[in-house]
Amino acid sequence: MENRQDRTEFSARQLKPVSIAQTMSGMTWALTLTLLVCWVFVAAAVELQACLAEFTAVDFARAIRGW
Repeated sequence: MENRQDRTEFSARQLKPVSIAQTMSGMTWALTLTLLVCWVFVAAAVELQACLAEFTAVDFARAIRGW
């Protein structure tokens, strides 16, 4: 039991404080990557919607010609 406490105290002493600049830099990268992923999903959704609309229009035109 004492050995585990000793290791915990030792590792806690090894921690170094993080500056606000490092924290903001990390947050900036996280926000940038999040926005990039969202942008990719939105672009894919718009492309999918355009493809579905195109196929629907073609099918609709064929149905009207068949009348």
